[in-house]
Amino acid sequence: MQPGSARAYQILGDIYSRADQPDEAVLNYRKALEIDPGNVRVRLGLGEVLIDAKKPEQAFTEAETVLGADAQNRFALDLKTRSLRDLRRFDEADAAADLLIATFEPGLRQRWAPVARSTATSAAKPTSKAKSKGNSK
Repeated sequence: MQPGSARAYQILGDIYSRADQPDEAVLNYRKALEIDPGNVRVRLGLGEVLIDAKKPEQAFTEAETVLGADAQNRFALDLKTRSLRDLRRFDEADAAADLLIATFEPGLRQRWAPVARSTATSAAKPTSKAKSKGNSK
């Protein structure tokens, strides 16, 4: 592997992501994409780091880019669902979850539908802590 190659930057992005250094991970994933903009693996890795860094609008962009080339990509559909949820665009998150569920074999759809649904709507439900704060006024 050559230094400065897309693969080298991808590996660095992965290492920094696992080391919980999102800024460095983003930097290296973006360098990899400058060299190889069609690299789905790098784009999805970048999207995951962006979601974890509370940058759902940027993660959504990465998901949409992948889906533009492969509308059935499960990882991109999952990333899109979580991005939309974090952006509080719940109806769109539900629609993305439906698309994700549709990619599974019929036998798996029933098993994974509740998981995809909870991913799409989990932020919409107030926690008990939020409820108690709201009731304390």
